[in-house]
Amino acid sequence: MKRRTFIAALGGATVWSRLAGGQTKSKPRLIGLLSGQTAAGTAADISAFLDGLRDLGYVENKDFQVVYRYGEGHYDRMPLLAQELMQLKPDLVLAAGSSPAALAIKTISSTVPIVSPTLYAEIELGLAESDARPGGNVTGLSVFLAGLLAKQLELAHDMLPTIQRFGLLSNPANQAAREAEAATPKLGISVVRVEVRRPEELNSAFEKFSSEKCQAIIIVPDAMFFGERRRLASLAAAARLPDIYAFREHVEVGGMISYGVDLRDNFRRAASYVDKIWKGTPPGELPIEFPTKLALLVNLKTAKALGIEIPPSLLARADEVIE
Repeated sequence: MKRRTFIAALGGATVWSRLAGGQTKSKPRLIGLLSGQTAAGTAADISAFLDGLRDLGYVENKDFQVVYRYGEGHYDRMPLLAQELMQLKPDLVLAAGSSPAALAIKTISSTVPIVSPTLYAEIELGLAESDARPGGNVTGLSVFLAGLLAKQLELAHDMLPTIQRFGLLSNPANQAAREAEAATPKLGISVVRVEVRRPEELNSAFEKFSSEKCQAIIIVPDAMFFGERRRLASLAAAARLPDIYAFREHVEVGGMISYGVDLRDNFRRAASYVDKIWKGTPPGELPIEFPTKLALLVNLKTAKALGIEIPPSLLARADEVIE
């Protein structure tokens, strides 16, 4: 082989090796992460997402990098944080903590892929045309199951059969509270609904529950409430109000009972959406998944501190009891 031909062949082999990834030093893809919560409040969930990517063979700082923006419970910050994030030109956005995070990004871009592990009311908000075929640039996993809030109310009623007046804490930025209110007539109970938009309003909300003589409270799933879960548990304990939640993380920090979705599993599964998108599937063709497993957790220590005896039948149904 002539020297010139050999060099050309060698050069071609080197190029192919780089394209195949043998010696490539391609720039890592950039994931922008937008959350309505605090960094500390969502740390375990983000860790589960990163674990999911690692399980699929992705290496942080080699294959991808992540930049973070947190709303810290203030939904009104989301549009500005979304703009900051989009200026960095991410290849994909993980919208964590609430549908408003996904909505804030979609308002700016209809092309950047958006994966959310915590979708709620995605069709009503215009994030997806349908769950089976979202059709746009948003996909992911839902934290919504029809009848979940009503079921939480029934569980609370089974646990506290003498209670006739429940408090319902909700954020008007989400639409989740309607279900629980619809379930109250058949249970023969009344509900006092208190709405808060910002963490600073939580103290006055509990003052309202006390003045209205509520005997227990249900906290509607919300990113801000999730980030303030330690404070919520403390406020409920101080007011001596049994508290019922959707996510286990609330019970782990002192809440009394939870029934709902495993958020960490949702975040871990979100990594598979990122993988499919990076391998060429448009987000609009990836169906939105719904939770397949719900967990019931009881904090027996909290119940005892409130002087509440949990029925053995309910304890037998619990997936986990914290003592």
